[in-house]
Amino acid sequence: MNRLVTLFPSGTACSFQNLEVLKIGTCSALEVVYEIEENAGSDLSVTKLKKLSLTDLANLQHIWRRDPRGILSFQNLSSVTVMGCSSLGYLFHASVAKALVQLVELEVRDSSLEVVAAEDKGVPPASVLEFVFPRATKLELSDLPQLKSFYPGKYISRWPSLRELMISKSSKVEIFAFDSKKSQAVTRNGNQAEQPLLLVDKGTFSNVETLHMQHNDNMRQIIWSGRHRPNLTCFSSGVHFHFANLTTLKVENCHSLENILTPNMVSELPWLGTLEIRDCRMLEAVIVGEKKARRRNIRLEKLRYITLESLPKLVSFFPHSCLFECPSLMNMTIKNCPEMRTFLTSPCPKEKLSNPVGERSKRACEDSGDINIPQEPFFCEKVLFPSLQILVLSHMESLSIIWHDLLAEKSFDQLRDVKIDHCKKLMRIFPPKTTLERFRNLEKLRIAYCDSLEGVFDIAGRCHDP
Repeated sequence: MNRLVTLFPSGTACSFQNLEVLKIGTCSALEVVYEIEENAGSDLSVTKLKKLSLTDLANLQHIWRRDPRGILSFQNLSSVTVMGCSSLGYLFHASVAKALVQLVELEVRDSSLEVVAAEDKGVPPASVLEFVFPRATKLELSDLPQLKSFYPGKYISRWPSLRELMISKSSKVEIFAFDSKKSQAVTRNGNQAEQPLLLVDKGTFSNVETLHMQHNDNMRQIIWSGRHRPNLTCFSSGVHFHFANLTTLKVENCHSLENILTPNMVSELPWLGTLEIRDCRMLEAVIVGEKKARRRNIRLEKLRYITLESLPKLVSFFPHSCLFECPSLMNMTIKNCPEMRTFLTSPCPKEKLSNPVGERSKRACEDSGDINIPQEPFFCEKVLFPSLQILVLSHMESLSIIWHDLLAEKSFDQLRDVKIDHCKKLMRIFPPKTTLERFRNLEKLRIAYCDSLEGVFDIAGRCHDP
């Protein structure tokens, strides 16, 4: 099949209108799937095609060479998978995309797409084109280094049934989603910026359960709605948030992001159960307070798993003083976050260092160049984790104290398994006054390569303040 250039030559496509599944793979010469005649007549043929799979077609340039509007309708397509099509600049003509009312899954990987839907040549564009995918449950756009936007013109897209959304390795995407009613593009330094990947409206992603962002090195903003905000390097929200049913949020290798959420966003995530953030070089905080916003307590009712890994600039999870409550949290893993000293950056009571920290530990910090020895514990009385069972802290180079005696009631009562390693400045782990009653359910304790640690338990209370 290495000599096949066109699968359906001009005038033959209508003969295959009963075809339901079309899979094409490893045809190196294929350039066109459907060759559409310019003057094919006025009779419209509705195809029964439901599944379209295109894999490893290095020379494929067009699925439809010309707009099939008025000739062929593909309204029964429910699954579209495109992988390894390095010459394909767009997926659908706009007229085809608008007709995909039965689409359930759209997966595009490892291809050269600049847009998903191309403008229809010769057809006067509407003021705002509308794409509605009422049945789509999965959208995956992965390893698309040329992808800029879903559609190059003015449009709005709606995905009311979407449950799984993955955007990965799309290095030209700077802005993920924007409220179409506010603006068609975001400007930067007074100049026209790249159009957002998706232009959406309120409620677009209301049923999404899994959101996965990975290897989007230039993504600076995820704007759900609200004011025009140039030059941001964060996820920002306005009045309405579109992921009310989100259960899993994963962000990986997004090296321009400085934070992930705001308190307003958190309040609209009632079902979030898993939060994983890895390899984001510029991330300084997971949740960041909004300017001029009323300070509020943070509560993530269903959150069970937190993983923070390889975040070299992360300072804290939330840099504010407020009650931070995760009543269902069971597992927390934090690794390779060398600048992180506290979970909350808050005015917790300062402790005198003369008793809690021995002279050898002080000298170790001074020898390492850290003149200002941190006094705040990693967990203060503002955090409430009554269900936490597993805690892993690894390669936390700035960590000094994990707990002090002031803890929220019942917080850490269920802790069973603690693993701490490669925390070279760690001086103290358990609070001397409350160790026996607070950590009575502890079953496993593993500590390794913590050079400044002088003791694990101080049951006698030798570290009490005078």
